[in-house]
Amino acid sequence: MDISSAVAALIYWGELSGLGVKDLIPFISYMKKYALVIRLKNYRKRYQIGVFQLKEERQKITEILYKYYNHDNLNNNGYFLSYRTNAGTRYLPLITKLNYVPDDNNFNINITCGQFTGKQIIVKIGDINGLFKKRRMTEIGNKQIDLKKFVREISHWEAANLKIWNDKLYSLHNVIYSNNNNSHNIKLNFCETDFYTYRATYGSINDELAMFVYKKQHLKFLSYKKLRAYLPKREFFLNSINEIFSFSNRICAGGPIVLFAINRGSNNIGVIIQKRSVYVSDEPGSITVIPKAFHQPYIDPYEDFDLESTIWRECYEELFGGEDLLRNKRHISNDFYLTKKEALRDLRGCYELKPLGVFWDLFRGNYHVPYCLFVNDPAWWEKHSRDICVNWEVDQELKGFLKLDSGNQHSLIHLIGRQDWAPESYFTFIEGLRWLSTKVSTCGFINKLLPALYTEQV
Repeated sequence: MDISSAVAALIYWGELSGLGVKDLIPFISYMKKYALVIRLKNYRKRYQIGVFQLKEERQKITEILYKYYNHDNLNNNGYFLSYRTNAGTRYLPLITKLNYVPDDNNFNINITCGQFTGKQIIVKIGDINGLFKKRRMTEIGNKQIDLKKFVREISHWEAANLKIWNDKLYSLHNVIYSNNNNSHNIKLNFCETDFYTYRATYGSINDELAMFVYKKQHLKFLSYKKLRAYLPKREFFLNSINEIFSFSNRICAGGPIVLFAINRGSNNIGVIIQKRSVYVSDEPGSITVIPKAFHQPYIDPYEDFDLESTIWRECYEELFGGEDLLRNKRHISNDFYLTKKEALRDLRGCYELKPLGVFWDLFRGNYHVPYCLFVNDPAWWEKHSRDICVNWEVDQELKGFLKLDSGNQHSLIHLIGRQDWAPESYFTFIEGLRWLSTKVSTCGFINKLLPALYTEQV
């Protein structure tokens, strides 16, 4: 039976709660009718325009989000990230904590993955006794939503014809920071959720923002109270800095994001970037580093929680044209790709994987762990340069390989100044280049071209 993602999700949540399809028929019928109403109002077209405007008006939207969260930061424990040059300031919709990102070229940051807690954050459907009658409720973490209202929200999937696949997903459970001899040690622990639950809750906050910016007059000055009124979903799920950093009480999806750098011989360094196709759902038309992915278990959540497992899996899929392992689970080992791609096997022992910090985006509250993966053996490039191939998600407008040599400064300066970068990729690109400039003598000239990173306390 060919059913929509919204119906499939509702049935899935019902099964988790011990309910059969028969129990959910009234809500499925209601969802279909509601989706038809908003489809007739051209929801899909308005949503797509809004998503496009999120990219085009990124600086204005970032200022709006700064205003939203600046108003209610009681503990002052958050720091916004921005880059400054003589030409002005680029504000990023990213937030971090003190010592979680590099400072004054100090890259003494160590990221470790501590444990998988076994906790699950899923949708549970149950009853609650109201004043006059019982109501069906949904419960997600520490949040409760009337089931009928929740059904209205996922009706937008059907109205926009979104094809959403379900799979297990790691959620950040807590972060433990320690300082040892001026080395910043950050340990990440994870619990588990699923993509349906994430996409219907915290993942949907960005949909609301897209519809918010659909009408350009909304980007004019708005009072704090009006912002809250225009963004009720954000108000419910992620209404403060404290809420952003309350990982154990919410879904906090995310994952690694990697700048892939290669020594091609005589310290002739290159990095791989991409411009996303306008047809993808995540950051359409934006410049990004590669690979980037949600952190997900492949076979066993107790074995796969280390971020490196996701990094190598995504290198296999996004850089070397491998099959989508999570969509095609026919393998019994979580490092099966090593038997499939010689280029990945040969990487072992000839690379350095450098963590560049931890931060969270203000769009969905997702965490991001940026890395620079530097292949330092020129023999690897000589043998495997032709094995690198991008997938269908890439726009061919931007050449994917950037040479980091002094004769290519103009191209590098132009790329740094472009406004169509995805924010988390821009941070990874700049700080990855900054680290390479301290690592490789021929890249020393790069540091003077890079904008200065600023952290501003909220």
